Amino acid sequence: MKITCARNITIEGFTQTDFEDYISYAIDEYAEANIKSGHFNKEEAKTKAQKQFDYLLKDGFKSEGHVFWKVCGDGKKIGIFWFHQNPKSLNNVFVYDARIEQQYQNQGIGTHTFSIIREKLKAIGVHKIRLHVFAHNTGAVRLYKRLGFEVAGYNMHYLLD
Repeated sequence: MKITCARNITIEGFTQTDFEDYISYAIDEYAEANIKSGHFNKEEAKTKAQKQFDYLLKDGFKSEGHVFWKVCGDGKKIGIFWFHQNPKSLNNVFVYDARIEQQYQNQGIGTHTFSIIREKLKAIGVHKIRLHVFAHNTGAVRLYKRLGFEVAGYNMHYLLD
């Protein structure tokens, strides 16, 4: 079924079940993205990704400062949004993951969803949204540029092999 922006898009908090479902694929996807970007080698990727998630989420989705929202369209989950609001700097957040499921992409849903999220963040006093995008994720790079995000730096590498 194709969902358009005219449909009812809502943002809801995660449940424990939502978090367990998310973790079941997110660590592997993060490991693969780091392999593709050259940050991790294949042998260490899963272990390093797991360690990073464990470090960030000591108390699961209830870890201090971490907020998990699910994006729902017509009553079913079509995406997620995970950010951290540092207790020492409440006016800015760092986005760890933002996604719309593939079958719902390129329909304006991500843009519409971000406008809802932006208003929710403003309502809790956030003034700045920061995030990292892997360079190979060209769709996300295009979306964030279209939404008005500015490049704040570059990570570069050169392979000698």
